[in-house]
Amino acid sequence: MEVKNAIITNAVMQVGDKGILTAFINLYDGNSSERFGGYPLYIPKSFPQHNTATNYAGHFIHRMMTVGGVQEWSGLIGKAVRVESENNKIIGIGHIVEDNWFYQDQEFEELRKDQKIKKD
Repeated sequence: MEVKNAIITNAVMQVGDKGILTAFINLYDGNSSERFGGYPLYIPKSFPQHNTATNYAGHFIHRMMTVGGVQEWSGLIGKAVRVESENNKIIGIGHIVEDNWFYQDQEFEELRKDQKIKKD
């Protein structure tokens, strides 16, 4: 694993052609540009795999803003963060000075597990 500093160069929230809401940030570490995010945050009811049980959107947006230390989504642009990558894939981003990390795969898996426990 590798940890390095990076600058957020863009913060995008979009609805794709199938109506699925996604959000991601573009990062630049001085050598290369990478993207973090891209999970389906909201899937319309008309989509076959619709799932309203887990609020990925709220969690992703909140964690990105707290790690970035901003009050507005657009405030992420230009922020310095730490980036942890493995096999050339970003697995987490962290606040530049605080010990506050967002590992989306792990946190979304915890959300799924919590939802299953609550249903049972």
